[in-house]
Amino acid sequence: MTATDRAGAVIGWGRMRSEVRVRRGRATSTGAPWRSIASRTWKWALSVTVLVVVLLVEYGFLHGRIAADVAELTADDLRAPRADVAVLPLPAAPAPGSAGDVATVEVRALGPCSPLGSCAVRVHVGLLPRAGPVSVRWNAHIEDVCSGAKATVLGGSVIVPAHADRADVVDRLALPAGSALAVTAVTTSPAVAASPPLWVPVRPSCSSRR
Repeated sequence: MTATDRAGAVIGWGRMRSEVRVRRGRATSTGAPWRSIASRTWKWALSVTVLVVVLLVEYGFLHGRIAADVAELTADDLRAPRADVAVLPLPAAPAPGSAGDVATVEVRALGPCSPLGSCAVRVHVGLLPRAGPVSVRWNAHIEDVCSGAKATVLGGSVIVPAHADRADVVDRLALPAGSALAVTAVTTSPAVAASPPLWVPVRPSCSSRR
């Protein structure tokens, strides 16, 4: 083999080694993205697993407490004295809610009221406007729905001018004794009409009479 042939063989061997290194480098660079994706997928799956485990542990610790709270609320609701409200007798309306020129009647307490006390009230009478002045008179009808006792307390009167559509009066009522007083404002002029009842006390009950 001549010197030239030996030089060519050395160059050829060097090229083969270079090509092998290039191919190995390409194979390594091609596999790197797949390893990166696999690593991210494994971390994501681990995070989801940890979250599920934490939620299951919290549910295990809190489930008993939540069930106990719900049971306590249900027991309180069952112990609440709602039966008195359900069986509380309703007073008979002494008059219709509207009549003639009286469109509506309302009575409201201006402060705390209690049986055997003085009760400040506002009486509102809605009117159909008339061409001349109108005299509005009213009384208070009081009924103890537990005992059936009834009483009438004299109210007052007011003159409203022509074309007026309302009359508002502030007065004080002396209330009788009773467990559940239904106070109703009843107009006697210009027509007979009654308001919905005002309850005294605010949460009446007949349980004390059983």
